[in-house]
Amino acid sequence: MGSQKQLIYLQNKETGEIYHTRKNKKLVERKLKFKKFSRKLRKHVIFEEVKKPQKVKPVKTISKQKKAEKSQIETKTNSKPEAKKKKAEAKEAKPADIPKTKKTKK
Repeated sequence: MGSQKQLIYLQNKETGEIYHTRKNKKLVERKLKFKKFSRKLRKHVIFEEVKKPQKVKPVKTISKQKKAEKSQIETKTNSKPEAKKKKAEAKEAKPADIPKTKKTKK
């Protein structure tokens, strides 16, 4: 008699990634769920047993370089308004507000 173990697919619903494993259909009647590592999300997520893997729209992943570039752009844009505020404050300061000091010759 042949083996009751059959190849099954485990798929993540979010990313569409697939893992393969075997399952003994005589001993295990329920659908399998495993927590596996998702390369696209870079974390452990639940993969569920499916009959046929379905195509899922790909999740947009951001590489480390793009993240670094975005953070640099954000810091540059954030620093500009602060510099503008300082310039505006300096223009608002009136000469009467600034105390005058006398220079003495020695």
